[in-house]
Amino acid sequence: MGSGQQLLLVFLLREQEEDNRRAQQHGDDQDRAGLHRRQLARADQAARRFGYDNHWDGQVALAPFRKEWVGLGLKLMLMSAVERGCDAIAWAVGELQQLRYGGELTAVRRLYDQEIPRTLQQLGRHWRAAVGETRIETRRPWLQAVKVKQRWRVTDTEGRFRTQPRYTLAEAHLLISRHSKKTKLAVPMFEIPSGMADWINAQGLPLFGSSGK
Repeated sequence: MGSGQQLLLVFLLREQEEDNRRAQQHGDDQDRAGLHRRQLARADQAARRFGYDNHWDGQVALAPFRKEWVGLGLKLMLMSAVERGCDAIAWAVGELQQLRYGGELTAVRRLYDQEIPRTLQQLGRHWRAAVGETRIETRRPWLQAVKVKQRWRVTDTEGRFRTQPRYTLAEAHLLISRHSKKTKLAVPMFEIPSGMADWINAQGLPLFGSSGK
């Protein structure tokens, strides 16, 4: 770790400790739940202060969470789900992502099929939460809308179905709906235990680490 990264990490840890201290003094549950968001904003500000460039074309910038972004994103997703009163979160499997975009998407499949489930189980292990499966009503995902200049065409990922680019985005989505059969799709699901939801409402989730508590 370079000196700039060390300084940035120390800065963020000190700010996090100060936030926690103030929240404990005031005993404000709502304030504690907002710690995570304030710390994220501060991390971004600190990264710019220490000269990290977040506009690298085609590369991952040397910035905080460049390897931990999956866990960070899932923490925000869980907090958002709890705030909205949701009992679970679900996502599409890697095979579906590959069908949607075409090609051999090894990294994408690994993300959706391995990294997301593993990270969620780590976050929920204190409450013995586990990733299961549910079914959602949707339509068979074989068509997609592709933008061509200012209009949209509808096509599949194998090149057997393709329209002229004459639609608005709303019209393209309507066409996709008409030509896609209804189906019940099996997707992974992480059910949020009531104890975990109560903890998130009261404490939020930690900015660093893979544990939810």
